[in-house]
Amino acid sequence: RIVVDGSLAIEGTSAAPAVVTSLRDDSVAGDTNGDGATTHAAPGDWGWILFNPGSQGSIRHADVAFGGVGFHGYTEWAMVKVYGPADVAVDQATLRQSWNDGLFAGNASISVTRSRIADHG
Repeated sequence: RIVVDGSLAIEGTSAAPAVVTSLRDDSVAGDTNGDGATTHAAPGDWGWILFNPGSQGSIRHADVAFGGVGFHGYTEWAMVKVYGPADVAVDQATLRQSWNDGLFAGNASISVTRSRIADHG
C-alpha cells in the first residue's frame, strides 16, 4: 500500500513510463522475486495508492497494475483511491488489472486525461 498524506508524483516519460506493479510481475525488470515461473502477477497483489484528504499528486506517463483490494472490510476496493478534498491528476497513464475498480474518487478534484483504465475485476 501507498498512503499519501501530502504529495506524491509518479512520473515517467513516454519513452520510459514509471511502473507500479506486483513483485510477481516478471514482465517488468525480470524475475524480481527470484522464484522463476512459480508465481504470476494477479489483481490484488499489492493493495492501493490512497490519496487522503488534503493530499495532492500526479500519475503521469505511468503503468499501474495488479493492485486493488481482494478481501472484505474496505468500502472502496479500487487500486487508486482519492478522498477529498484532494487534488490529483492522471495523465497519459494506464491503470489496469485491479482487483475491482481502477480508480475511485470521493469528494475530490481529479483530472483524467489521455489515459486508459481497463481490465478490472
